[in-house]
Amino acid sequence: MLNDSKHSSVIAFAGRRTDEENAEKSRFPFERVPTVREGLTTLFLREQAVGLVASGACGSDLTALAAAQAIGIRSRIVLPFWSDHFRQTSVVDRPHAEYWGALFDRVTDYARSRDDLVVLDLQESAQSTYSHINRAILRETDRLASQDAKLRRLAVIAWDGAPRGKEDYTKEFADLAIAAGFMLEEVSTLDPSHLSG
Repeated sequence: MLNDSKHSSVIAFAGRRTDEENAEKSRFPFERVPTVREGLTTLFLREQAVGLVASGACGSDLTALAAAQAIGIRSRIVLPFWSDHFRQTSVVDRPHAEYWGALFDRVTDYARSRDDLVVLDLQESAQSTYSHINRAILRETDRLASQDAKLRRLAVIAWDGAPRGKEDYTKEFADLAIAAGFMLEEVSTLDPSHLSG
C-alpha cells in the first residue's frame, strides 16, 4: 500500500540515455549524472513522490531509479524483455559500462525483491518495442496511483529539450502522458538546475 497523502504523487518517468562515445550531438554527458540525480531527488521530494515507474536503460532511467530508492520511494521497473539481455543491449553498451552495469544490478535486485520488476515479452527488433514500454510505464503508474484516490499522477522526463525526429521515444512518452491526463515536469540533462512544468 502506498502512503496516504492528498499531496503525494506517483511518477511515470522516461529520459535520455547517456551519450555514446564520440557522439555528434551531446544529449546527456556522463559528467552531468550527479547533478541530474540531485535535480531528480529535489523534484521527487518536492512532489512528495511515493512511487516511481521507469524502465532501466543507462542514463536517465537508472539515475532516477537510484535517486528514488535512496530516499525510500517505491520503484517499479518495466523492461521490454529478459533482463540479462536488456542489460547487454541497453545498459552496458555505452561508455562507463561498469558503473551502469553495477547500478542496473542493484536497482533491479531491489525491485525484484519487492515484486516490482515487470519484464514484458517484446521483440527487441520490433520498431514498436519502446512505444510499448512507454505505454506500459503509464499503465503501471495508473495501477499504483489507483491504490489511493488522493494520489496525483505525474510524468517526468529528463532530456536535452530538443526532439530528435519521429523516433524520439522521450518526446513520445511526454505526448502520451499529457494525452492521458498526467501533469508533466522536465529536468534538463544539459542544465540540470532547470526544472519546468
